[in-house]
Amino acid sequence: MRAAARMLVCAALLACLAGCDQANEGGVPAVDIVLSPSGLITLNGTPVNVQNLPAKLKQAGAGRQTSVRVRVPDGTSRQTLQRLGAHLASGGYSRIVFSKPQKAHARVKRR
Repeated sequence: MRAAARMLVCAALLACLAGCDQANEGGVPAVDIVLSPSGLITLNGTPVNVQNLPAKLKQAGAGRQTSVRVRVPDGTSRQTLQRLGAHLASGGYSRIVFSKPQKAHARVKRR
């Protein structure tokens, strides 16, 4: 009984891994979009109009399962994030991550 259960779990794991490998359908695994403080959107260093963003992503090889990371500056309004997310979603992209700059603080004690 235990051996059959192990074989079933292994078969399910292999099927999942094979499906995950093909989930992106040959597209790139992830793309980075940068939103500058001035509102300029760039994809691979090239300025892109927000209305043309889904089409430009497809031209860059991004499939429906591609992860899209949008780097946004501090202080970006919620409306701007919603508008950008809506344009990406209208193009069929559902794996969208907005990331802000990371900060690190350190203290050193003097002796």
